[in-house]
Amino acid sequence: MRKIILRFGIVMLIIAEAGVVCYPMSVKKEPMPKELIAKSVFGKKGTELGEFENLFSLAIKGNYLFVADSGNSRIQVLEIKSDGNLTPKFSFGKRGKGKGEFIYPFGLVTKDNYLYVADTGNNRIQGLEIKY
Repeated sequence: MRKIILRFGIVMLIIAEAGVVCYPMSVKKEPMPKELIAKSVFGKKGTELGEFENLFSLAIKGNYLFVADSGNSRIQVLEIKSDGNLTPKFSFGKRGKGKGEFIYPFGLVTKDNYLYVADTGNNRIQGLEIKY
C-alpha cells in the first residue's frame, strides 16, 4: 500500500489508499501556570525610543521582543533580560507607503529570520529580514 506522510505543526496526516488518517504528534508539555506575579513595567506614552503610542502586537524571537508601536508607525525592538526586564535597542520604520514604512502596524509574527508585519493602514503585509 502506498502512503504519503505530511506534518503540519503538531498534526501528522497519513494519506493512504484506504483514506486519510490524522494523528497528533508529540508536543513538549509545559507545566500549567498557577499564578502571575507582576515584576516590571516598561514604557510610557511618547515618541522616543522606549515610548509608545497605541501598542497593538508583540512577537518574540530569541531574547528580543518586537513591538508594533502603531500610533508612531514603527516597530520597536527590545531586549528581554534574564530577570524579565526590557531594554530598548532600536526602532524601525516611519509613517508612509514605501518599503519599511507603515501606517498603523498592527500584527506581528516571526518565522526563521523574518518578522512579518500586518501594515493595516496600507492594506498589506511587510516581510522584514532580521539581521544579527
